[in-house]
Amino acid sequence: MADPVEVLKGIAQQFRRGVRSTNLFDPNVCTSPVDPERPWEHLALPGDIFRHKLDIERKGHKITVHANGEFMVIKVSGSFDVDVCSINRRDQVFQLENSSTRIPGFSSLPVFSRQSDTDVAQFLKSKGLQRALIALQPTGTESLHIYRNGIVVYLHRQSHDQVMFAIEALCTLVEEMPALGRKFDQVVLPAQFEGLSDLIRKWAVGDDEARK
Repeated sequence: MADPVEVLKGIAQQFRRGVRSTNLFDPNVCTSPVDPERPWEHLALPGDIFRHKLDIERKGHKITVHANGEFMVIKVSGSFDVDVCSINRRDQVFQLENSSTRIPGFSSLPVFSRQSDTDVAQFLKSKGLQRALIALQPTGTESLHIYRNGIVVYLHRQSHDQVMFAIEALCTLVEEMPALGRKFDQVVLPAQFEGLSDLIRKWAVGDDEARK
């Protein structure tokens, strides 16, 4: 298989964009230990920390791709009305529980979520997610993570065509996700503020991270 960084550079050439340097420790896949005397610093293992980043657009969606020596990580940004969950591997950033809910047609894939969130259960049953998983066919080391501000997939496959196919699948899934912004269409304002409704739909941001 090709080196993930080389695949990233190939995608950058396709989109006529440059690969940028970064220094990202992603706890979902990175395993570099910390220095006991300097716990804010990681003792970087070869090929572990993500050093390469590419920002592109596809079908009107903002996409960020990272690469290290083992993984390609694709994020398609958005604003979704679904609480955080991960499929096939536990998200290490959020305190998620192993859910008893399973995805129709993918009962072997473990799901991790906040158990009380009914929005996640509805999303897991959605045809859009099922179509995305059919396209992605995640292996044991790969995973799909849903956040309110984007969808992230960790790929352990390193061919150009496979990565581009995954990007297309994620873009399609994003278009079928329940958008957080739609809730603003249902906002009921006092009579004296009704004139602000159009501004709310245009400018309101429902995601804490995107609002910063």
